[in-house]
Amino acid sequence: MAEQENGASVSSVFLAFIAGAAAGAGLALLLAPKAGDEVRQQIKELAEDALDRTKEYARTMQDKAREVLEKGKEAMSSCCKESDSTTEGDKPAA
Repeated sequence: MAEQENGASVSSVFLAFIAGAAAGAGLALLLAPKAGDEVRQQIKELAEDALDRTKEYARTMQDKAREVLEKGKEAMSSCCKESDSTTEGDKPAA
């Protein structure tokens, strides 16, 4: 359970970091004395980079979710097998 709490905390911190970095970079670009074309190009590049990072983060989270799901399935299967073998011993002989 501690891993889940840490995982949620890490993801929250990561998303906050990305959002803060994007906001800071956007403000810096908008306030910098550059030509409009240069600023638009930089904003486009930053947006593409942020999108790529977000996609990578989403893939990582999907992979982790699949791992947790598989571990849960294995645990349930193991638990059911143990339960079946325990209850078979309690059944009266025919």
